[in-house]
Amino acid sequence: MVARLSNRSIIEAMFRNCAGISESAKDYVAVAVENGLDEAIRMKPSIRRHP
Repeated sequence: MVARLSNRSIIEAMFRNCAGISESAKDYVAVAVENGLDEAIRMKPSIRRHP
């Protein structure tokens, strides 16, 4: 498996609340957007990790 860094600038262009995305999640969100999953993310009002 080849690891590659995502382009974080894509989430700045796609999400007006980009500042609300935690630093640890930004790479994952960018990869999801690059793979066409942005509509699935946009539909969620909030994504949280349960303790």
